[in-house]
Amino acid sequence: MNQNTDQPEAADHRLHVVMAAGGTGGHIYPALAVADQLRTLDPTMRITFSGTKRGMESDLIPMNGYDFAPVRVIPFSRQEGWKRYLVPFILLSSAVQSAVKFRRDRVDLVIGMGGYPSMPAVLGAWFAGVPRLLHESNAIPGKANKFALTFTQNLGVVFAEVEGHKRGSKYDVRVVGLPIRETTHAPHNNGSNRLRERLGLQAGNRLIVVSGGSAGAVSLTNAALEAASKCRSSNDTVFLIKTGGKDFDRAAEKLASLPVGAKVHLIAHIDDMNAAYESADLFISRAGAASIAELSQNAVPSILVPYPWAADDHQRHNAQAMVAKGAAMTVEDADLAQGKLAGLIDDLLSAPEVLRSMSARASTDKHRHAAGEMASWAIDLIKNRSNRK
Repeated sequence: MNQNTDQPEAADHRLHVVMAAGGTGGHIYPALAVADQLRTLDPTMRITFSGTKRGMESDLIPMNGYDFAPVRVIPFSRQEGWKRYLVPFILLSSAVQSAVKFRRDRVDLVIGMGGYPSMPAVLGAWFAGVPRLLHESNAIPGKANKFALTFTQNLGVVFAEVEGHKRGSKYDVRVVGLPIRETTHAPHNNGSNRLRERLGLQAGNRLIVVSGGSAGAVSLTNAALEAASKCRSSNDTVFLIKTGGKDFDRAAEKLASLPVGAKVHLIAHIDDMNAAYESADLFISRAGAASIAELSQNAVPSILVPYPWAADDHQRHNAQAMVAKGAAMTVEDADLAQGKLAGLIDDLLSAPEVLRSMSARASTDKHRHAAGEMASWAIDLIKNRSNRK
């Protein structure tokens, strides 16, 4: 009799997963990719995102159809002034509040995707005895995940190098890649052909795409404009430079002062990044984890310019991992003003066999399956109730 009354209650329970991510798109978009796959595996699952009101997540998450539950936490940064010394107290308070909510809402699993906004949820899950799963997108774990690893043993990574950071055999560290959301787009090359036509490219033109991230990068834009005017191969080379919205007008003024022969298209934002990757003969980019995953997924040879002020210098380590496999070359941000970018572009465009080799070495399909692997892992942790670690 008791057994029968227990079964309906278990059957009626909808699985509830909390995705903890925030701060930048590099954490949020992979989290959305995993959430999409979780919904595919279990359409009845309840998925809640935890983050801060001050980050991109407060807009992106509701925009993508997921519930958003804000928490209070601030980064330990000089920009916060004296408030940064309150970080431990704010974190502990938010974690306790999260733990209470997790127990009340019967949360089955918390997935931490990195960034300081993820810390209260991961710590709160530990307080509440809820299983935890982390994902680290960079070659060097960020501060948030270094902290969070104290409270879980399950870590999915993009770079195999991170495996060296596990502490003992009890840690379950898996190289899963970077979760990328599935998109429906035209078959390969259709999008790229449209982009090349829109830019007025001829059959023999080479296209170099320059992207400094979602907000652009002034130093990268300046170096690309200089390279466009100085490259020996400029006669058949077209530059597409994404400036970001704030820097577009300044870049346009600078472009107007270049020699007439420079073939440059400025754009504040690239709406169809798939077409940009498919069209590019060479891609010049920062070395964020999402950018590297997309370059690898599309087998694009690249010149990587690590953002020098990234936390723990993780972009340099990301770039070095790509250089080590022969998929990219790198230029220091401080060297951009010295004209080194133009010389490197000339060297690569004059050696098509090198570009082909870089493309082949960049190619990987692992990121396409990363979201599915993380989602399946999450379901396994929920089902294995004894594995609350």
